Amino acid sequence: MYKKLFTLCAAMATGLAGVVATPSPAAAATFSGPITTALSGTCTSASNTLLQQLIVIGSSEFTTTDRVVTFPGGSTLAQDDFAIYLVDSAGIIIGAGGGGVEPSIALPANQFFLIAQMPLTAAGNVTAYMVDELDTFPDQSLGATFSNPGAAVKGSNSFNLVAIEPDCAFVAGDTTAPRISSVSRQTPSGSPTNADSLTWRIVFDETVQNVSSGDFTLAGPTGAAISTSGSGTTYDITASGGNLAGYNGTVTLGFAGGQNIQDASSNALSNTTPTGTNENTFDLDNAAPSFVTAVRQNPTAEDTSADTLTFRVTFSEAVAS
Repeated sequence: MYKKLFTLCAAMATGLAGVVATPSPAAAATFSGPITTALSGTCTSASNTLLQQLIVIGSSEFTTTDRVVTFPGGSTLAQDDFAIYLVDSAGIIIGAGGGGVEPSIALPANQFFLIAQMPLTAAGNVTAYMVDELDTFPDQSLGATFSNPGAAVKGSNSFNLVAIEPDCAFVAGDTTAPRISSVSRQTPSGSPTNADSLTWRIVFDETVQNVSSGDFTLAGPTGAAISTSGSGTTYDITASGGNLAGYNGTVTLGFAGGQNIQDASSNALSNTTPTGTNENTFDLDNAAPSFVTAVRQNPTAEDTSADTLTFRVTFSEAVAS
């Protein structure tokens, strides 16, 4: 009775094995029978998922005394310790715990615990490995790549963990690159303009980072400086200084070849063509209009007795007021 209780309690304390059947001869360490849920957590380190699995252990599988437990009253129990690792299809350890069995004792169809402490890092089945180790603290760490110790593996079993506990499912990371939703003239909002400072607003389809003046270029004027402001999905890009105050022509905002804008998952902005509005230019007009001609329109003759005279005046460019 002490043997059964100790193995079960030691296993639960470390997250793994427990013996509930009477020892009898067995040939090998074999996983058998259905896997069921003993404790339904969320498959995280804070809320472990505990499964139970029947494992048959042969008398020749665990033969070394790693420690001796002394019970109240003076009775003792030798233990050969082990770890059971849950390893996903990417080879990552998603659960590990330890326990012990009495050396050279065959245990048929006993319940052992398997522990899941993190979700899968890749889709597919998981494999449980029962490994002979020197104590109840697993040698290999949670989240590490499983190193198969060869002969120390006493048994293994592959199964569909997600079918038993959906919380353990692999969740694909964000692999989608951010896109530019729009580039619009912000200040001034119209073009052409004679403004000395030009501001564009860029809206991305998700939160981005690393947005700085070095990510942008200006075509047209010379010596103009670029500054940026904003956060999340929306940034304002301002051009000022240089020869903007006297420049006549088109000013075009572009992206530098070495721009390093990326989203929160480090997916780089690779496509700089907006999916919507693209007002990446301002037509700058800093030249005053000039008078070109005034032509008699009605009447056309210079000598006239008309009470109303109409002239057609032409300027060098469109004017108002």
